[in-house]
Amino acid sequence: MTAESPRGDSLRIKICGIRDSEGLRAAVEAGADFVGFVFYPGSPRFVTVEQAAILSREESGSLKKVGLFVDPDLEELGNILARAPLDFIQLHGEETPAFISKIKEKFGIPVIKALRVAQAHDLDQAGAYEEVADWLLFDSKPYAPPPSKRGEAGRGIVSNARILRKTMTSAERLLWTRISRRQVGGFKFRRQHPVPPYIGDFVCLERQLIIELDGSQHIEQESYDWKRTEYLESHGYRILRFWNKDVMENTEGVLETILDHLQNPPPLSSPLRKGGGVMPGGTGQSFDWSLLAGRRFKKPWMLAGGLHAGNIAQALSVLMPDALDVSSGVESAPGVKDPEKIKAFVEAARAKP
Repeated sequence: MTAESPRGDSLRIKICGIRDSEGLRAAVEAGADFVGFVFYPGSPRFVTVEQAAILSREESGSLKKVGLFVDPDLEELGNILARAPLDFIQLHGEETPAFISKIKEKFGIPVIKALRVAQAHDLDQAGAYEEVADWLLFDSKPYAPPPSKRGEAGRGIVSNARILRKTMTSAERLLWTRISRRQVGGFKFRRQHPVPPYIGDFVCLERQLIIELDGSQHIEQESYDWKRTEYLESHGYRILRFWNKDVMENTEGVLETILDHLQNPPPLSSPLRKGGGVMPGGTGQSFDWSLLAGRRFKKPWMLAGGLHAGNIAQALSVLMPDALDVSSGVESAPGVKDPEKIKAFVEAARAKP
């Protein structure tokens, strides 16, 4: 298999992170080839084995069902496969080629091995995995800015935080009057608090909760916000976002949501993992596709990472993968699949150039 071989009409499509019947039905009706069930508890797309079992029994034609796992053991895989039959196992952690061989020997199920890419040398590991995996999947490597030295964090970031406290927006001032002095559930918040290399709008250290207020400008900087959130969550913080308009017009509703997150902390969408990693897949980030141009592989491969209907043509002008894998690019919110976006993605992927 080569990255440059003619693809014809054989491009296959995988919709990952299916959590309900509506999403599954949308994938079937759009003509997808694979759907993915995420068995990683830290993901907003996580499904229990009970949910997956129900979805596996629903009519889905020739659609192949893929289970996404992160560093599972054989017992975990066996328990899930016994209740939710899968056509493929997708591995998104630090699984070794030897472990993949054990999975195939024990369960006789094809394996997709995901590899994270940021630089050319990240592709060097593909050789060992294509000897044992049935598919390779190339996804973006999560972004993490280099940690600041304590001294550097000091003067610059603290100075900026002081300035931000003096120039708070109307929404920030209103919310601060309602959450300061332990008014919400007895929890203490700090305003414009340094969390190097960033500054959180409102931070509760006791619950590791950061509240961010967004104005209209954040629509234009969605990619930056995602990277910032991913980095902070990888360091153990939970991020709760509100529009300024929500704070000004629905203050009580915002306070109720904050209290709920303080008293019943939800799981992190990008929690710390063994080795300090972050959420596998579904990050909305892409990587430099040209790194794969001209690469030859023995096995078929999928392209993932930041794909959506608007950039497929660009991706396919650079590469000729055997399949495309999409998750956040067909969602209306993290973990919520949008049938119209799924349809648009499949149509764009299969449009004739």
